[in-house]
Amino acid sequence: MRAIHTDDVSGLRTALQRADPNGRDPKMNNATPLNVASFMGKRQMVDELLAVRANVDVQDDQGASPLLLSVVNGHVEVSDTLLRAGANPNAADKRGATAICMSCFHGDVDLARKLLRGGANPNSKDSEGATALLMAVRNAKGIQMPPPPKDKDGKPLPPPPEPKEQQWPPPPPREYFAEMAKHGHPMPPAEVLQQMEDDYQRMLREGPPKGPPGMGPGGPPPAGRGGPPPPGAMGGPGAPPPGEMPKMYHKECIEELIAAGADANVADGQGMSVLMVAADMGMTDVCDKLVKAGADVRCKDKGGLTALTMSCFYGNLETAMLLADRGSDVNSVTKDGCTPLMVSAAGSHKELAEFLISRGADINKKRDNGTTALSLAKQEQAAAVVEVLLKNGAM
Repeated sequence: MRAIHTDDVSGLRTALQRADPNGRDPKMNNATPLNVASFMGKRQMVDELLAVRANVDVQDDQGASPLLLSVVNGHVEVSDTLLRAGANPNAADKRGATAICMSCFHGDVDLARKLLRGGANPNSKDSEGATALLMAVRNAKGIQMPPPPKDKDGKPLPPPPEPKEQQWPPPPPREYFAEMAKHGHPMPPAEVLQQMEDDYQRMLREGPPKGPPGMGPGGPPPAGRGGPPPPGAMGGPGAPPPGEMPKMYHKECIEELIAAGADANVADGQGMSVLMVAADMGMTDVCDKLVKAGADVRCKDKGGLTALTMSCFYGNLETAMLLADRGSDVNSVTKDGCTPLMVSAAGSHKELAEFLISRGADINKKRDNGTTALSLAKQEQAAAVVEVLLKNGAM
């Protein structure tokens, strides 16, 4: 393991002469050297291990295979190498996550294409019933980052302490992150922390850095989703504008999955279909692709919501127009009697209300609790919607 962490090819070859290439490290979820090399994106190490018949489909204690670990961290070349070596593209971890699911979660269309061409099942489901298509649609507008940590009173925690002047030797990683944890910041995963510890020990052996501040003699660890940004991310050719995240290609993943036969009617545990998710986010182009691929515009979740009703929550007029044109029922009701028009009225969406009325929405339909579109609009003080409803005969 140490040879892998330190990029010591010669050391790895020597170790493999007397060590089992499939030996497990109990400190790292019982991962094998191939698991670790794949996770870190070290292609040469992967080649060396495969040459001595390391198990290409070995799984750690979490069920993660080398292929899944390489995909999660965006290591395209390593993933390609593993696939060519016969890795099972449909191997799942304990949560049921597969490589195709994770590549589409991250919007990595290059990896998704390779996996699909290598036999990945576009309809594999995780333990919650989500498929790659559902994951791609959920994140097509960008992966939502969690809110900043807060203290027990709900106040934002202070930022991490500013680094002091560069000192030698710097504090050990465990000590540094323990200090960060006092301010509410999470510890890194065990395998990442172990890698940092190994790199730290190597740095101590090699002595103080001689390059630019912050860049040790061994250079930065390999780029990946869990490590530093890839070349170009910090400036120079191909770099995104300051403040922008590197582009992800979820919509391209959606196209690839549909072309590969992904089920356009897949739904989560609550019955919310992939079309409903796209409609909720106002992604008209994605809804169009899904409907053309066979998505049912009249499908309902467990609460009776349809894609059209979902489009009305945030006033997604263009999406609602598309769904209505494709046959969605403008008078569909939820289990408690709520209609798309009621949702539009409660959300103060005047133009959407006008459109639904033009398509035959029942203006005076009563919900199970007796409320109507008009009463909801008045409750929300949506004067413009109230005017539209009264003009069209609301009582």
